[in-house]
Amino acid sequence: MTVPPRWDTITYGVAVPVAVVEDHVLVREGIIATLEAAGGFQVVAATGNLMDFHKWWKARPATARPRLLLLDLLLEDGDADPNVVETLTGQGLKVLVVSGLTSTPLARAMLAAGVSGFVAKHDRSNDLVAAARAVAGGNDWMTPQLAQVLAQDARRPMLSDQEERALIL
Repeated sequence: MTVPPRWDTITYGVAVPVAVVEDHVLVREGIIATLEAAGGFQVVAATGNLMDFHKWWKARPATARPRLLLLDLLLEDGDADPNVVETLTGQGLKVLVVSGLTSTPLARAMLAAGVSGFVAKHDRSNDLVAAARAVAGGNDWMTPQLAQVLAQDARRPMLSDQEERALIL
């Protein structure tokens, strides 16, 4: 009997190394359990703040670093710093934001810093897995709710009606 290949072996040949930055331990453990149960991911780092992760990242050789970071925006020690995120994305790390609250200016700053996706904490676990797979594979991911918030922001660039419908879809 032939077993069909799993997602990780199709895309990478091995599990995707992942890091999680989330200040709430229960949520962090839930994200890790969800990714590991889905298969195709190996969590190699987990911490409660972005600065600790950044220090850990800098101390690792490029070959021992994760390829994907799941990042909460609003951490106990303050908002995630877009400058740190830009440094990480500039070094090839894919970033997926997993957050309960969305500040439009912070979301825009993260997009400008190179974040590839956003998932809300109220989304389902299969949405988290789909988003992680998309971002790890080099694609973008955004929930329709965040797209709608960004589309309704008065500071956004003017879009045609068709462009706006496409963004919300």
